[in-house]
Amino acid sequence: MGLALWTPRRKPLRLLLLLVLGLVVGYGSKANNPEPGNRLAQGRGIQVVATTGFLADIAARIAGESADVRSLLPQGSDPHRYEAVPNDTRILAQADLIIENGLHLEGWLDKLIARTAQKANRIVATDGIVPIQDPEHADSYDPHAWMDPVLGRQYAKNIYEALRSLCPRDSAGLRARWAAYDQELVDLNQEISGLLEQIPHQHRILGTNHDAFRYFAARYQFRVISLLGTSTDADIRTSDVLQMKRVILENDLPCIFVEANLNPKTLQELSADAHCALGPALYADSMGPEGSDADSYTGMLRHNAIILSRYLGGPKKGTAGNRSGGPSSYSDPFPVWWILGLLLPPLFYMLFALRYNGLKDAKRPRPQVGPCLEITNLSVTYDRKSVLNAFSVVFESGKCYGILGPNGAGKSTLLKAVLGLVDSDHGNITYRGNNIDLCRTSLAYVPQKGLVDWDFPATVEDIVLMGRLPRRKAGLPPNEEDHLAIEQALMDLELTDLRKRPLNQLSGGQQQRVFLARALAQQAETLLLDEPFVGVDAATETKIMEILRRFTQEKNGLVLMIHHDLHRAPQYFDRVLLINQRLIAEGAPQEVLNESTLLKVFSGVDPAYADAAQFRNRT
Repeated sequence: MGLALWTPRRKPLRLLLLLVLGLVVGYGSKANNPEPGNRLAQGRGIQVVATTGFLADIAARIAGESADVRSLLPQGSDPHRYEAVPNDTRILAQADLIIENGLHLEGWLDKLIARTAQKANRIVATDGIVPIQDPEHADSYDPHAWMDPVLGRQYAKNIYEALRSLCPRDSAGLRARWAAYDQELVDLNQEISGLLEQIPHQHRILGTNHDAFRYFAARYQFRVISLLGTSTDADIRTSDVLQMKRVILENDLPCIFVEANLNPKTLQELSADAHCALGPALYADSMGPEGSDADSYTGMLRHNAIILSRYLGGPKKGTAGNRSGGPSSYSDPFPVWWILGLLLPPLFYMLFALRYNGLKDAKRPRPQVGPCLEITNLSVTYDRKSVLNAFSVVFESGKCYGILGPNGAGKSTLLKAVLGLVDSDHGNITYRGNNIDLCRTSLAYVPQKGLVDWDFPATVEDIVLMGRLPRRKAGLPPNEEDHLAIEQALMDLELTDLRKRPLNQLSGGQQQRVFLARALAQQAETLLLDEPFVGVDAATETKIMEILRRFTQEKNGLVLMIHHDLHRAPQYFDRVLLINQRLIAEGAPQEVLNESTLLKVFSGVDPAYADAAQFRNRT
């Protein structure tokens, strides 16, 4: 039977078999001897790492399927103040090409690359661009050249040439995609010029909190006034605030703008003080969120131009020549009492309807399923150091979440941002679809032991009673409901016999139980606990976990707990978050607590790295 293939009648089949064998041998020889500079032949795409999202977007548009492109910084990150996390070294070590902006934007990058990415080609996307120099500081350049789409063409050309050297087999495709993208940038420049033509010369002033628009301003004849310099890593000076206010008033400027990933607080105060509107966010150092009109390089430039043309294109209401806020030719043909007579009835009706609906809503039970707490692109810095960077996560009711990560990863900062104890630079926090500022009475907090003054002259009952403050009217003594809640909390935590004992006469475990009792007495829907098991014996730890499980299961509450024990996490938590400045992983413990994910969080961090290795050996 084996020789039947070689009979004369089977000649076509023999030829087909030989052809297939030849192709297999030929492919195998190429696979074993790949062409220099073409890693696609090894069965894996070229790995391209860009430092920022807009660089990754340009590279991805040109590369097509010839390379796998990713951004080192997550969406919403500030490249001026970025702090590398352990997983960055792994990403860079696997890179074949690293694309950076240059012009001192990524000051944190050199040491990181020198340590981890010796094999990668490295290009500076701004090569060939004449930078704008800071007149006050020698050898200091404005790095934001990408804000000019004409200069963006040079970015695209440099990236194209780097990709062509790595992917010679796709040179024709690369050139076609680059040419198309280059034309898109040419068209975008013309579109932006047309959008901005309608802005009068007096209002061609771009007031913002970060000086990231000088290349844009040079291209489209704008003047820039800002509170910060070309880097966000600086302090706001009073003189800069006063100067911006003076320019706004002198030019009757209709609007100023905040950059999307920066804290808007100072500009909000300035706009109110100068009677000037604060417009929608502009994008500079990062693109907009996925799905928005600014989620690409060209999209963010177009978004900025549309916003500027819309908010600077008309006269400012209520300013020079017309302080009434309406057209100067308007004359009121009706007596004032006619206006009042027309407006008061519908106004009273609206107030009654709002009050009636408010009472109904107050009696209506709040929904207890689905997303409870949602955090989107949260960024927080302390002393110019990034602590949380573009952090996003959704928490659901009825679950206990463990928050794990190395020291300095931002775990406590996350809880404090939710509680409003620290200011965020950027991001949104919502609770059941509402702004978190309106819902904080639904949150109860158990702080770290180190943050408590244990010598404060208060008894156990005094501390637990503090949990009722959000539920009581100011100046009124505790009512029956307060006393019932206190008694229940003391009983649940087995503190009834200790109610009159001073706080400083308790053991560590008893002290922690007191603060948990305070949180339970508040009858909040969500509990935030910062390392509640520090200094607690095993029996107290078990008791606390029983209470927290009952809280989530019977009351459908939400628990967020900062924790350090990797081994007990699977039995304690429904879901686990691994964080290091940003969210590394989130999910069921059995899915998240694995070697590869733990190394992303703890690699190079002692002693947590050893802890991760121990966890691997015990699982």
